[in-house]
Amino acid sequence: MMNHKLLFCCLLLISIGSYAQERITPGVPDLGGIFEMPEEVYHPNTNLDYKIVVDVSAGAQDPAKVNPGLHNLARLINLHVAGGIPPENLEVVAVFHGGATSIVLDNATYREVHGVANPNLEYLESLTAVGMKFFVCGQSITFRGYAFEDLNEFVTPSYSAMTIMTEHQLKGFAALKFD
Repeated sequence: MMNHKLLFCCLLLISIGSYAQERITPGVPDLGGIFEMPEEVYHPNTNLDYKIVVDVSAGAQDPAKVNPGLHNLARLINLHVAGGIPPENLEVVAVFHGGATSIVLDNATYREVHGVANPNLEYLESLTAVGMKFFVCGQSITFRGYAFEDLNEFVTPSYSAMTIMTEHQLKGFAALKFD
């Protein structure tokens, strides 16, 4: 009887492992892994141009770790590309403010503020390389006592997060919020 239970447990573990999938990263190499979906599921309409503006306001709980909003931005691109949307038909803009503001600091300033190197720079560089544009709220920069000279090279300061969001929505961008 004990051998049958052991055999059952082994078979169960093997069968569970066979359902596991490797994550893919078709739009942003090595970042923001997603699962490939079967043809039977609804896929995005490949005849549309996708314009998305993303409001990122939550800070990372651990400043030594990548902000989850950046991981989700990479996933956003990977999901659309894996779903059949050509990268040239995908325009994504993100604006950082509130708790997410320190994402945009250069490495020296981030280290001064948080005591560690800026772990977000790799994501920002990779996402910029695939065409994503980044803004930071000037109101948040000023409120938090940062200087505009302390921003990293991947971000453009804006008057405010609200004006970036409203302007892009008026230009036909769909709005998402990553908390």
